[in-house]
This record gives sequence, structure tokens and C-alpha cells, in this order.
Amino acid sequence: MLTFHRKHGQLRALAPAAAIALMTAACSSSGGQGAASSPSDSFAAPSDSGGYSSGGNPSDTASPGQGSSPGSLPGDVQQYFQTQTVPSAGADQAFGSGNTGTLTQDEAYNYLKSVLVDTDKMWTAYFESIPGGHEPDFYWDIITDGHPAQSNCYPDTQITADYNNAFFCSADSETDNGVTYNGHIVLPLDTFMKMWNGDIFSRPSQEVGDFAAAVVTAHEVAHSEWYDLQTQFNLPPINQPGQPKDKRNDLIADCGAGVWANSAYYKGYLQGDDVQIGMDALGAIGDTSASTDPHGTPQEREQAFMLGYNTGKPGACVSQYWPGVTGG
Repeated sequence: MLTFHRKHGQLRALAPAAAIALMTAACSSSGGQGAASSPSDSFAAPSDSGGYSSGGNPSDTASPGQGSSPGSLPGDVQQYFQTQTVPSAGADQAFGSGNTGTLTQDEAYNYLKSVLVDTDKMWTAYFESIPGGHEPDFYWDIITDGHPAQSNCYPDTQITADYNNAFFCSADSETDNGVTYNGHIVLPLDTFMKMWNGDIFSRPSQEVGDFAAAVVTAHEVAHSEWYDLQTQFNLPPINQPGQPKDKRNDLIADCGAGVWANSAYYKGYLQGDDVQIGMDALGAIGDTSASTDPHGTPQEREQAFMLGYNTGKPGACVSQYWPGVTGG
């Protein structure tokens, strides 16, 4: 479950007919076909072998690694992870900006909101199908001009529309109508609007298109979902207290973004170079040198995304990137 925060009162919600048409624009700068159409033949489908690749097309040769030791997930949950892919939502949950000219704040805002809604629907259906699992919850802010946000993860910083990062903060919570939401996704709108032109947090991406913004958004949502999995099943965190930050904390989020891209493919939402655009966006913000806040090298981030894209299985992400936990 997510709660919607509209930080800019002038931004409008899409009418139902417009929402249905959103994803049909195919997450690229060119127009698209109807939401019910088949996936485009101009790019590769997810690989049935479950391989991954750092190139533009899913590999049918490389195999993902497996967790070396059993984790604390219940046995029936492990069995579920071994066999289940994410469910597909209906085609009426389509999204896409359809932008071919000057991007407006309304267009960018509604695009990001549509991605948030679609990813939330996918993960909610998945969690509710896990034995003993329940609907995850979080809340989000798309930060617009003149309406900054605060976060316990950055207590001394006002998060403005041009803040050069996006993040999920598990330390934030908010109560709305008696319901408490745990975990906060923050997306600065001006910063995301630059992604339409290949500027990914001030780093250039080789391929340009709006699916870059979609994948970065899905990455932050995945952080929230892995946090929910950890709390629902009392799993050990990837980042251990007192230890250096583990890059696998971000690689598993990249993998989760790929799982969502797999779902989007099978719903007929992708076209053209979308997969390459998303992969290149993550590669653009990969580590190029040693860091105290590692996120993975460009190749590692691309491989993580493709593992999720090729398998469509959150369990494959867990086994590969969550130490001591077996996901299948």
C-alpha cells in the first residue's frame, strides 16, 4: 500500500482515459500503440534460461549465482520463491509519458506517479501471494518547486526539486487517516526531468528515453519492498550494523527494478530500446572508483537489472544478492 503526496497543488491527476493511454507511449520519446498490443519485436524478450547479461539483450547462457547457505525464510516461502514470478496487472494500468517535445512538470509528475502505482500493484500482488506475507506499505513524495521535503535519513537537509539524488528512507514514517506508513520514497521532480535527456544524477547515459526515469523509480520502490520482506520475515539486513556498506544492498534493488521491467514486458508495455535505456541509466551511475558508499560497478548494476528482467523472480534477486538468505 502506498499513500499519495501531492506537494504541488497545481499538478493534476490524470483522467481515467488518459491513465489507460499512459503506458502505451512505450516509455520512450516516440509515440506508441495501444496498451493491449503485444510486446515490440524490436528488442529481446526476457530469457527463459534465467541468465543475465551486461549487454543490451538478455543472455541465454550466463546463469545467476545461488545463495551458499540457507536463510531464515520459512520453507514454504522458499518453495514459493523457487517457482513464482511476479503477477501481471491488467493493461488498464498502463503508463508512459508519450513526450516528443518540451517536457512539462505535469507530464513528468504524472509519469512518475504512474510508475509508482504500477510497481506498487505488482509488488502488492506478489507479497499477498507469499505464504504468511501481507501487503507492503510505504509513502512517497515527488518533490516540486517550492515544496521541499524532510527525511530522517538527511535530517539537516531540505530535499528540494533539484536535489541531485533519489532515495528510500526506512527511518521515515507517516500516519494518514489512522494508518501508519513505514518507509519513504523521495523523487525530486526537476532532477528526474533531466533523465528524459540522458542526465542521470549529473552523469550521462548512452541511451536516452523516459524509461530511464521509470527504472530509477522502480529501483527505489524495490528498496522499499526488500525492506518489507526483511521486516515481515525477520531477515538479517544486507547492511550489517558497524560494517562497511555492502553494494549488494543496491544491486538487489537494481535486480528488483529488472523484475518490474519483466512484468512490464509481459503486459505489453515496452517498446524499442526501453530495456537498453533502463540498463544504461543504472550503468551510468555505477561506481567507477572505490567508495565508502558503494552501489556496484556499471557492469554489476547492469547485470543485476538483467537478472531480474530475465527471470521475473524476486527469489533470484534474493539468492544472488542477500547474504545468508535463500530465495530460490
